[in-house]
Amino acid sequence: MKFKNIKKSSSSRKSENTTKKENVKKSLTKVAKKVAQEKVIEQKEKWKDIQTEKTNKKHLFTSIYRFITEKKIWLAALLLLAGISLFIVRLDVYMHRQALTAVEAQRQELVQKEQYWIRVTKEKPTYRDGYLEVALYAYQLKDKKIALENVQKALDLDPNFEKGLQLRGIIEKMN
Repeated sequence: MKFKNIKKSSSSRKSENTTKKENVKKSLTKVAKKVAQEKVIEQKEKWKDIQTEKTNKKHLFTSIYRFITEKKIWLAALLLLAGISLFIVRLDVYMHRQALTAVEAQRQELVQKEQYWIRVTKEKPTYRDGYLEVALYAYQLKDKKIALENVQKALDLDPNFEKGLQLRGIIEKMN
């Protein structure tokens, strides 16, 4: 009998072990299903976050565009650009005016020197270098006629006057 009891107990143990194994399998299956469901839920939340982020970016662009158009930022930018352009043009005009003023000052200086040498030649009509100076300043002022007249007067006083001959050659080539 004892032997039969051992067999019974061993078969009852086997059935208990089988039941325990089945229970463990069932609980593991439940845990696995829960984990899988949690992962699916987590993936869905990530997907929703991505979609929300994309939507927010779209809304951000449209809100920026709306801000620009509603707040007339483009008008302010256009006015700023026009102001900068105007400043550049005014600066350019100012620089040209300064250059023109400098050229005019040089011209006035040349005219004064020419007038001085004209007075000297009136006081000393035989001073050949005076006529050469008048011719030189007239040449610098682009007055070919007066330059040639005064070089000729200097050469009339001294026909071998080398500087006078050179200046006459230069003046004659002038347009």
